[in-house]
Amino acid sequence: MAEAFSRPVFYYCKSWIQPFFPSTNLSNKNPPIFIGLSESRNFVILKINDENLCPVAQLEKNWEQIATPEAMQWKNVFVS
Repeated sequence: MAEAFSRPVFYYCKSWIQPFFPSTNLSNKNPPIFIGLSESRNFVILKINDENLCPVAQLEKNWEQIATPEAMQWKNVFVS
């Protein structure tokens, strides 16, 4: 989804948070997509009031190995 829409996707559920960044696209101004999994097992789109203050966990396991040098800019934008 991150690759298809050229924007980061942040997945939230009760037990963890997982960010997904595009692996071949340059960083851009597209807002992130926030998805949550409810306790009833339904996916919902989340509206974050301040997208710059969203909690971000560790990166997807193999992302840094497959990301192009240009795509590595996503990490600099969202992971401190």
